[in-house]
Amino acid sequence: MIDLTLSMNPLAFDDLVNLGRSTIPTTAPGWTDHNVSDPGIMLMELLAWIAEAQMYSLARMRQDERLAFANMLAIEPRGPVPAQGLLWPSTDSNPVFPPGLVIPSGSEVTAARPDIPTFFTSNTVQLTPANLVRVISRYANGVSHDWTRVNAQTSATYEPFGDASDTGVRLVLTFELSSSASPTADAPLSLGVEVLNDPMSPFAKRGGAKLLVILSDANGKRPLEVLDTTSGLLESGLLLVQPGRISPDAGRFQLIVQSATGGFERPPRIRRIAINVLPIQQLETVEEESSGQGLADQQYNLLHDGLVFTNETDAVKVTTLESGTSVSWTETADLSLSGPNDAHFQLDTKQGILTFGNGLNGRLIPEKAPLQVEYKVCAGTKGNVQPGVQWQVEGTVAKFENPEITAGGLDATTLDDLRDNARVQVDSVRPLVTALDVETAAKSFSDLSVTCAVELPYDVKRPTGDRVLIVAGPQDDASAPVLQESTEFVNAVWERIVPKLPLGQRLQVIGPSYVQIGVKATLTAARSTDPNVVRQNATTALQQRLATVTPNGLDQWPLGRPVSVKSVQGWLRQVEGVAQVQSVELSVTGNPQLQTIVKLTPKELPSLQISEADIMVVRPAAGSA
Repeated sequence: MIDLTLSMNPLAFDDLVNLGRSTIPTTAPGWTDHNVSDPGIMLMELLAWIAEAQMYSLARMRQDERLAFANMLAIEPRGPVPAQGLLWPSTDSNPVFPPGLVIPSGSEVTAARPDIPTFFTSNTVQLTPANLVRVISRYANGVSHDWTRVNAQTSATYEPFGDASDTGVRLVLTFELSSSASPTADAPLSLGVEVLNDPMSPFAKRGGAKLLVILSDANGKRPLEVLDTTSGLLESGLLLVQPGRISPDAGRFQLIVQSATGGFERPPRIRRIAINVLPIQQLETVEEESSGQGLADQQYNLLHDGLVFTNETDAVKVTTLESGTSVSWTETADLSLSGPNDAHFQLDTKQGILTFGNGLNGRLIPEKAPLQVEYKVCAGTKGNVQPGVQWQVEGTVAKFENPEITAGGLDATTLDDLRDNARVQVDSVRPLVTALDVETAAKSFSDLSVTCAVELPYDVKRPTGDRVLIVAGPQDDASAPVLQESTEFVNAVWERIVPKLPLGQRLQVIGPSYVQIGVKATLTAARSTDPNVVRQNATTALQQRLATVTPNGLDQWPLGRPVSVKSVQGWLRQVEGVAQVQSVELSVTGNPQLQTIVKLTPKELPSLQISEADIMVVRPAAGSA
């Protein structure tokens, strides 16, 4: 049988030497001594040995090399991701909860199967003995539809809001509750919503409508604070509401759900709605204690596997108690850059080891000082549990079940994952090679309101591979005397473009420099026109022409284009009501001399400083044309 396995390194040392010897008769016919004692054969063997070593190393990259190459594509390692889900009261047991029963966030949730890891509640929820007895849709034309029977079935679906364009639909949920069982704790009630969601729908990943929930009881109607995890009833989740004290009317109260933004992007298809549904996640907070040893490079091994970490937040919180004072320690990527008084530690996420300073690079932990370590762990894909499992929640004897899979659990990324993701990234994302590519990409970020993007030409003074992009957009304060793009805006543009650059290139995104330009002009108004209106029109025209962020029907002023007196005169002549431009003066803030032309560098934009007092409008002389 033929072995079809692809060999990534088919040439070994002997193969390379034999290949070199086979070429000698044709390339060097005069070379007749092919024994190992020949200096030429010795050099050939040396080169074959070097080539074999290089091929071996290329096929087996070190861990730091893989991390570095993945980082060039903006691919960062991460820890495991916890699974999440919803627990509904079991329909078989029909549990009755005592009034004021609160299940705190972080309460332990265990499954009936021993192979399923422990889960924990992700929100504090108040369980209530209230029963959902009616589910009715009330339409804008006065018609009502009763969905109570359909809601009680676990297989059927219904559209309580009808056509998504109908903005007047209200979903009325009626509950039975005695006055003595009214919620007493300061914790939200939970409404579980199970939705039939089509993952192929173009709306599946889009945010839904904002919801309005109104409580109707004996005291009237009042809106409630609501935390919506359903994306506007477009996916299964919870509505957590703060009702406060409920005064039932004839033993009943109602929760009225409607769109607060005027309709829905698509009709929500609901399978059922129920009360007392619990949110859970397979995420455990671990707290451990130890003590300082007063030694250099002290290490601490985390006792639990499955450390959850990302690059956005600190994975581990470390505090020590020193002379009665609590000291918080900060994670650093390199202790060699820390000073002797810096409370820093280095984290090895793969091994779960904390390393502290040596007294020169990072401070020591004092001997016998109490050390507290807090971190979060999860079981990754083991938390993805199929539907239909029975659960027990800490704090209640009632049974719960999960009608849908607890999903979202992912294992920590390995070096092979980083390599595979890097290959996909290279194949699927087209690099932004030219300056036009980068500028077009930046201008396409409509949600960031990028109004100008220009990459500076190559400069021999910059290191090879460094690129500089100037972007204009929202400023921190448009009314400030000195304009400046916000840091958040600049960083957002940088984060989106960097992953698409060719490997080895670096990008700096900056905002333009604004040159404050003053304009003073004397205009003659046309007959039968109001000089005040002409003055306002002239001021508005100059502001539009030199707009830096939001042009009104005109192109934004390009970076580096000079501003001249002749240009300003031409703009003012086109203003409605202007009969003549008598004079125009240009000045730059900080320079007392008037200028006929203000030159700008490729990094600069004009910032017009003008008021109505700078524009003088006179009436035409008597008898003039």
